[in-house]
Amino acid sequence: MISGLRLVKDGHVPYVTAYEQLPEEMKLVGQEALFFHVETIPSHRSVHKEAQGLLLFLQLPAFPPVSQQTLLHPAPLCLRYLTDANLPGNTLTCRTQLVPQTDQLHRWVCVLMERADMADESCHTVDLASQPDLPAYDLQAAALLIVTMKVLFGLDDQTEWYLTRLNWIYQTRLVPRMTQRLWFCSTELFSFRKWYRLVQAALTRAQQRRNQDIARKQWKGKNVFFTNKRDKHFAIKKRRISESIQMCFKRLSSQPAAVQDAGPSSFLFCWGGEDGSNGSDGPGLHHLKLDGVVSLNRGFVTPWNFKYWHPPLRPCNPRTCSSHYGELEPTLPRSFVWLLQLFAFMLDVEAWRLFDAVLEVERRVFGVKSPQSGQQIEIEENAGKWRRRRTRTEKQTRTQS
Repeated sequence: MISGLRLVKDGHVPYVTAYEQLPEEMKLVGQEALFFHVETIPSHRSVHKEAQGLLLFLQLPAFPPVSQQTLLHPAPLCLRYLTDANLPGNTLTCRTQLVPQTDQLHRWVCVLMERADMADESCHTVDLASQPDLPAYDLQAAALLIVTMKVLFGLDDQTEWYLTRLNWIYQTRLVPRMTQRLWFCSTELFSFRKWYRLVQAALTRAQQRRNQDIARKQWKGKNVFFTNKRDKHFAIKKRRISESIQMCFKRLSSQPAAVQDAGPSSFLFCWGGEDGSNGSDGPGLHHLKLDGVVSLNRGFVTPWNFKYWHPPLRPCNPRTCSSHYGELEPTLPRSFVWLLQLFAFMLDVEAWRLFDAVLEVERRVFGVKSPQSGQQIEIEENAGKWRRRRTRTEKQTRTQS
């Protein structure tokens, strides 16, 4: 759905001027022509709501199962968003037994997905008998990525920068001297600070391009649109006046008369070139390793970040209560808010919708009554099992009791 709406906004799919694609035999005259007079593009929320209502109205049969090989499953969707966000993780499979590497972010996403019981195809297959709600596949995948980043980097405005300093010390001081004694000896380690600066610059340019595209967007087609034959003369005259005014504004603003239209793509950013060469947004970081933020302890791969924070997870009544993102946003860590806004911009959705999707994933992973801090994840090196380890705060609480 996200890719389809992006293609519509970029003009690659005729939606605003769909009446121009109709054959000549179909003449739009009268009030019926107003159905094709579109002046706005629907949002992701409105399209999802209409699809849900249409599903219930038509009483459609069960959809085909959404397995891990389909593009709607969170596993391939997360891999796609990892690539678009320039994050390390080019693993092509989600089975932890088949992926011995522990330095790929996609594997941690898959383990988190298993823990949240979101890998089963029954959670994503629409069936009016068992699953009547239409899942928001894109929001679920982006929420899994954000929760995984919180697990590894903390995103509390302190832990992520502390890990960045540790990586710098390892790469500049310890690795050249003690390569054989370190558990990780690779110099290609992922740096959160470098990634943040690179993506922030690309995000700023993308936001400017989007604002310029919105300002230059033409809501009128080449053919004159009119509902009555008597209004045809006035419609043609208004078209000529508007075109002459547009040409005057283009000359005064020193803007090119025609903007080069890029080809259709489901990706928002383009990574791979050095220093933005070849039209890219910057160098790619997909090959970097996460060895600087995880450690091997007693056969388990554990993040250096020893605790996980989250807002209160007790759900509210959706009929009487709406999203609390507006109230909580000033108190949330800035790193988490920035990451939330990054994926919200990539998906072209509201930040509060993505925030609610993150809370839903956290409820499935940690439970509704879990403490707001003190969670930790361990992954067994061979079997890929999930374990939750007690933190220092929990150990002291149990000792005192």
